[in-house]
Order: sequence, then C-alpha cells, then structure tokens
Amino acid sequence: MRQILRQIVIPDYPDKVLISKARRAVYYVKEGSSVRGKTDIPKSYKNRKKYYFDDDGVLRNVKTEAPVLANSRTAGTPRYWVVNFQQIWNGSIAKHGRSSRVDKLKEALEPYVKELMEEWGPLDNKNYPVAMEIFIYDTEFPVDVSNRGVLYTKIIEDLLVTWGILQDDSAQYVNDSGRVKYIKIADKKDKKMIINILSSDNDPTS
Repeated sequence: MRQILRQIVIPDYPDKVLISKARRAVYYVKEGSSVRGKTDIPKSYKNRKKYYFDDDGVLRNVKTEAPVLANSRTAGTPRYWVVNFQQIWNGSIAKHGRSSRVDKLKEALEPYVKELMEEWGPLDNKNYPVAMEIFIYDTEFPVDVSNRGVLYTKIIEDLLVTWGILQDDSAQYVNDSGRVKYIKIADKKDKKMIINILSSDNDPTS
C-alpha cells in the first residue's frame, strides 16, 4: 500500500483567476472605423432619428450624445479566466495572456505549498521516487478533467520543486503523476482540492 508522504488541502481551490478588475467598454462602430468596436449593430440602433455615427465612426445617442455600449452588461465588471488548458493548447489565448494566466494561478496555489514546506520540510532522499495525485471536490466541472488537471499538475510540481519539498520533478524523482480525479459534491461549501505526494509503487527496476 502506498504511503502518503505529504498532503495539501486547499479549501475553495482556485478554479478561475482574475484577469481584469474592470472589463473595458466596447462601443458599436461602423465598418472601417479607426476605433475598435463591434460592427454588428442591432436593428434597434439603426434608427437615424435616435442614433448617429460621429466623425470617428462611433455610434452615439442623438439626445445624450453618449457612445452606445455594445457590452453594457459586462463593461466595468471583473473579468475572470476559468482554468482550462484547452484554450492554451489550441492557441486561442495569445502567448502573453497564457503566461499571465499561469502566473496568476501559480500565485493562488503557492501559499499552500509554502505552508507545507514550513511545517514539514523537504522529502528525504529515501522517499524517492514518488507519485502525485490530485482530488478535486466540486459541485460542477464545466471543462474536461484533463484540461484542468494538466495545468494543476504542472504548476504544483513546479512549486514543490521551487520551495524545496521535491528535489526535482524529473522521472528520477517523480515517476507517477498526472492522476486527477473529480468527485462531485452536493454543497459548494465543501469545494476543495487535495494533493497527495505518495511513495511510488512504480518500480523502475522491475
């Protein structure tokens, strides 16, 4: 039976990270405008008695002269990235955005790894090689388990090495990893992530 060498419990684990405290305003603009905006203008805004395009091609209200928001429900509200490796894999997030998102997720997880190091210290040489497994308890899981698991696994392994709990995350030291299990729960207050570092039963000499 594998022995749990270290365990991290993260209540209300980070399944999304804050990208922006306030979403930028997006306005309706006409085709060819030098101002970035939305050109697919709803029929209700095509009444020339109520709305007009200014010299920059931005749609404005005739009465108030205010530009017409295309994202009135979300402008000024916080913007979050729901943790999902698929968006990184398929390139839908630009390189700078990928780095920023991963850094923010790492910042959210790092205090728990730091606390583990301060309380229990590094693993002994005799403990290697080790295995790592992650259990995620949540009421819902809107993305594939693997699409989150690959990010959590890599970031947590990197942090364990950075803080000296693991000597390294190469196969010599970690030869069983990437095991992520989602467990559905009924109450959001029980949402958590459990990370186990175990003695590996994967004997490289056998």
